[in-house]
Amino acid sequence: PVASARVVGRWALVFSTLTQQPSVRDTEEAPVLLFQRVSNRVYETLFRVAPVLAGGSEGRPRLPGVAPPSVANEQLLTSDGLVDNVVDVASGALRLRVRGTADQRRSDDRTLDIVFESFELAVAGLPPVELPLPRPKGAILTTFVDDDLRVSRGSRGGLFVLRRLGEEHRRGG
Repeated sequence: PVASARVVGRWALVFSTLTQQPSVRDTEEAPVLLFQRVSNRVYETLFRVAPVLAGGSEGRPRLPGVAPPSVANEQLLTSDGLVDNVVDVASGALRLRVRGTADQRRSDDRTLDIVFESFELAVAGLPPVELPLPRPKGAILTTFVDDDLRVSRGSRGGLFVLRRLGEEHRRGG
């Protein structure tokens, strides 16, 4: 569960960048450690090659004379610990969704431990494909939050600036 009501809500990503390399605690069991390292490498690669798919907004490649696709990255965080992150590219022509759970650390009310549980890919006109994930872990440290803005650092090296969305911005299912 998430005890800090300030971080609960619906947020839109305004800016993000990868500020450091993802890390893994070597205390994990071998199969979990291996998957976590693979997961971190995929995240790092996405941030470099296709930053929009990893939540990145910095350094998007631009072609001369071609407008970049519209991208919306929205996150829902509920008080009971549901995390639902959706990236819509080109007005929903491509949708990526990652779901998981968040648990606030007892020793640090600014940090949420996140366990990612499922990944969904939807391409316009085709049924979405949902895949379970072998529960890779991450964490988010919120360094600033008020009624409108949140700044967080992810355990995989991301820096995220998010704007709170009102009820009029609720996305569909």
